[in-house]
Amino acid sequence: MDKRPDGSKATATRSLAEGLGLHRGQGRFMLMTEAKSGLRYVRRSEDIFNNGLSVSLEGFQCQVFIDMTEIQDDETGSYSALCDSLGGGGVPDIGWALQDMALAELYRSWKTAFSPDFFRLIEAVPTAVATTAGAGTGTKAAMNRESLVKLLSTAARFAAGATPEAGKPGNARLEAMAAACMAAAKTALALLHTGALAPMKGKQASGLAGLSARIKATPAAAETITALIALLPIAQISGTYADSTKAQSLAESWGMARKLREALVAAGTDYGTADKAGSFAVAALGRLELVAGAGPARLSRLDPGIAAGALLADDEARALLGVNRWNGETWIDADRYRLAATVLAAAAVALGDADALRVEKTLVGLDAALLDAGWSLDRVVAAAETAIPKAPKKRPGKE
Repeated sequence: MDKRPDGSKATATRSLAEGLGLHRGQGRFMLMTEAKSGLRYVRRSEDIFNNGLSVSLEGFQCQVFIDMTEIQDDETGSYSALCDSLGGGGVPDIGWALQDMALAELYRSWKTAFSPDFFRLIEAVPTAVATTAGAGTGTKAAMNRESLVKLLSTAARFAAGATPEAGKPGNARLEAMAAACMAAAKTALALLHTGALAPMKGKQASGLAGLSARIKATPAAAETITALIALLPIAQISGTYADSTKAQSLAESWGMARKLREALVAAGTDYGTADKAGSFAVAALGRLELVAGAGPARLSRLDPGIAAGALLADDEARALLGVNRWNGETWIDADRYRLAATVLAAAAVALGDADALRVEKTLVGLDAALLDAGWSLDRVVAAAETAIPKAPKKRPGKE
């Protein structure tokens, strides 16, 4: 009903498009959310003007649409392409769908290099990490150098500032990067399954066994370490591990936390663990300089205590580790600290050939200090300051 100036009312009919305030013309799209499923839909405004809003329903089914917004397509026609590809279907997130479409080639290459078989190594004892396609003592190698080289080639083309030469599969530099990723993966798998890849003896075996036990006892640690290994190609094309903030930025722009979560869930990991592992892995990727120093040659000098302290010094790490102020003190979440420390320690061993026994002993010391302090960082700092030994007084010489 329309109300006239004189107060009378008249019946008026408007189309759905007019009622929604849509505009005619190419490149106009309506975004909306289906209330029950939470899925997001894309429709051309012009189609709604011409044909109304068509939906496909099964018996006794209903759909309620909310959050209707009209947008103008971008210069590349992303929404037009997405609308066509969905064919009327819905997606959990429009941004994710656009990203999946824009980075489809990169994601395919990554999934080939790190298939569900790779992520299932979290639970299964690996038979081999292949050096060439199809190699390995098992029926199917979990990862191989050829697929890694292809991934590095594709990622180099997608990365900002990459040169065409850097993306050529035959590039010797890409081969070296793939070899480095393979070596790190082999050591990481040995930590997840001590002794599964190569028999070790002595102190190194003891250290690996201790760190492996810690990984198994720490919820989400094995998943996070596996996820971090799957991000190493990004660190490689970003330069050196010492410039890992660039790698993290690239991983975030490519939505790798989400892709890791999806890959882990597809391999059988529960959603909550997969989500935490993806987030922690991307954060750890941006802090590999803590284990790399000025370059890979300095990895063996890592002190996990330095890594833990550096993590607490930045805002993102504080949020990730649950650092908070309460009752006048600064506290840390015990479970999140343990996960972060375990992952960084594993990275020190896998990437830098740090002494596993020394790393494991340092972690035990860190745990004890925090446990004695009741997980209060202020108390840990105070205890460290009071524990600084004073210079011994000289005894007077005998007369």
